[in-house]
Amino acid sequence: MNVNGFIMQKRSGTYYQGVEGDNWYLNYKFSKEIDTFFEENIEKAWWNEDYIDACNNTRFIQNYIDISKKENINYRILLCMTTKNMPQMVLTKELNMSFLGYDYADSGGSYYSAVLNDVISKRIPQFTDIHLNEYGLFETYESIMNFVKLRESLKKVECSQKRYLEEGDFVIYKLYEIKDFLQINL
Repeated sequence: MNVNGFIMQKRSGTYYQGVEGDNWYLNYKFSKEIDTFFEENIEKAWWNEDYIDACNNTRFIQNYIDISKKENINYRILLCMTTKNMPQMVLTKELNMSFLGYDYADSGGSYYSAVLNDVISKRIPQFTDIHLNEYGLFETYESIMNFVKLRESLKKVECSQKRYLEEGDFVIYKLYEIKDFLQINL
């Protein structure tokens, strides 16, 4: 998997701690500079299937953090790894982060998560026996792959739940939460 970069997300107290959430929450609210950078450098998955809407520019992330602190916004920073090629970043040192798990979601936009909407929501009976970790995510790559295969097989058969299985540019995310961004010197 490629290290694609960071996603800024408002912290929520919910069980599910994956990629779908209030991401890039400062956009269109605080500065034209943030909006322009986001549109030109991050929001590329809509137009290019090789991209994840993630940021590998640490100065931009630090600016996002500074504004979030000034506005008293409780945020978190996700580091995401996927099989998508862009963006890519090289980690030159070990980061203070914790592994969250694997999610299966869109590559950008709303980051619509099949884990949240198909498994946690309990709207698909075939997924009721799936076990997720303490963050509402899959613990292993093998378990997320089994879910993806089951989901794809359900899309091929006639069943009443088929209409609930969203289509999209879904990708497997390996997610970490960054504990201390100030230690990052890439």
